[in-house]
Amino acid sequence: MTLLSAASDYLAREWRIVPLNDKTPSDPATGFPLSEWQKSEYKDASIFNGHTTGVGVICDLIADIDFDSAAAKYIGPRVMTKTSAFGRGGSITHLVYNCAELYFEDILLPGDDNHIEIRADGGHQTMFPGSLHPCGDKIEWMNDIEPTVIALDDLQREVNLVAVLCIFAHFYEPGQRDNLLVILAHVLHRDMSLPVEDIQNVCDVLMEFKDDTDSARKHKASKTVRSQREKKLGLTRLATIIGDEWTDKIKKLLNVETIVWN
Repeated sequence: MTLLSAASDYLAREWRIVPLNDKTPSDPATGFPLSEWQKSEYKDASIFNGHTTGVGVICDLIADIDFDSAAAKYIGPRVMTKTSAFGRGGSITHLVYNCAELYFEDILLPGDDNHIEIRADGGHQTMFPGSLHPCGDKIEWMNDIEPTVIALDDLQREVNLVAVLCIFAHFYEPGQRDNLLVILAHVLHRDMSLPVEDIQNVCDVLMEFKDDTDSARKHKASKTVRSQREKKLGLTRLATIIGDEWTDKIKKLLNVETIVWN
């Protein structure tokens, strides 16, 4: 896909586009940064024929989910609703949905500058396929699926699930894996109302990301939910494993007051 063909395709979809140079909205004639690119009304794809390095799509008719952490890049595409996906270097870094409601959120994750963004407010743009990333990689579509229609509430719920899993993944280390998997299973069951089959799939994704091949642990969490034995497990508070800061973050993502099993 060339930059020109990509820009033409996005215009045909009635997506608003903006010319980019090194991810910065720029005037294609001068190369100077555009100060009011949010008001962009470019209708001629020919400006992308060799005069710029990228095409940005303004996120208003679409919602772009930007995964900016190794955990989010692995977990997100595997647990969220299937939809258009693109990335670079063979890795999915963005999911694109058709969402009619305007919204923006930047969810911070453990680690150095790790986060997930929901861009759907018209005030943000994303460098789309056809572009050349500043690192030199081509940005490419990773599937041929059209953007899936989704309500904002459902989109937020799925992104919050990914964020919760990323937090668990950060602390998922030997000595705490069994406890964290069981606690995660009850979070998903009690606070997100996921069925047992989905809980098993989500736990599998977490274990795969962390290269955990323990077959006994693999089914322990969902079996615990099935048997409703949580009160007999003597589980300590989640905060004693991951700390108060990230426990509070999970509570906020799940909109719950407490996560305690004693």
